[in-house]
Amino acid sequence: MLIKTEFFMAADFLTSKGAFDQETIIGFEPAPLKWAEDLILNYKDRAQEI
Repeated sequence: MLIKTEFFMAADFLTSKGAFDQETIIGFEPAPLKWAEDLILNYKDRAQEI
C-alpha cells in the first residue's frame, strides 16, 4: 500500500512470502514525498488499460 498526500507519505510492503509486513514506512520530509510521487508516476506511466 502506498499513500501520498501533500505533506505525508506511508508505504507498506509484502514479505517474500506474500504477506503484509507489519512495519509501515512514514515520511514527512521532501525526499520521501518525492520518492513516493516518483513511484506512483512510474506505475501510472507503465499501466495498461484492461
